[in-house]
Amino acid sequence: ILPAVSGLLYYNPRHQNTWIKAWHYDMNSAYAHILMHYDFPDLENPLGPGIVEEGQIGFNIDFTRLIRSGLAVNRYNLVPSPYKTFAEKEFAQIKELRAKGQKEKAKKYKSMLTNFVGYLQYKRPIDRHYIVLCSTEIIQMYVDAPADDALFANTDCIVCSKPIDEYVDIGTECGQFKVEHAGVNFEYSGNNSHWEGEKPKIRGVS
Repeated sequence: ILPAVSGLLYYNPRHQNTWIKAWHYDMNSAYAHILMHYDFPDLENPLGPGIVEEGQIGFNIDFTRLIRSGLAVNRYNLVPSPYKTFAEKEFAQIKELRAKGQKEKAKKYKSMLTNFVGYLQYKRPIDRHYIVLCSTEIIQMYVDAPADDALFANTDCIVCSKPIDEYVDIGTECGQFKVEHAGVNFEYSGNNSHWEGEKPKIRGVS
């Protein structure tokens, strides 16, 4: 397991560097799901070190791990997401355009959401870490559930050697999962991956 703010969350070394039939589940607009449905740390009023109580969130010293209970170096009260309205409007546009078959135009709105979270790295890095860490928590559940059948995971997807439809919530809504590949040959080496018939990806980039 790598630091949670890394794109790669998990890989199974047992199957590395070999082609294996795999199933790929991708979370719909994972970061938008966090922006819309999660409370956020109140960064203007830090609480300092202490025990994380109900209605609060904690982080370790370098903000690479969420702490929901117990002692934390950095603590904050949770407040309603300041990004909720923006994310809801963007995702509504994405859904509407997809329903009309305007997939390329929908990608532009999705890029705006993705780029916005990237921009937070420079303006509100704790919020950006929080978004990635919350998404990671969700994916981690799906890594744990199929255990050794899990092959590879990052902050918004999981790849398994067997179907895991029984574990994941499949649908078109924000935060639900779509099946990107089913029974397709897949190979990976650490952060690098390759689906048969497609361009390989190096650290997530084609």
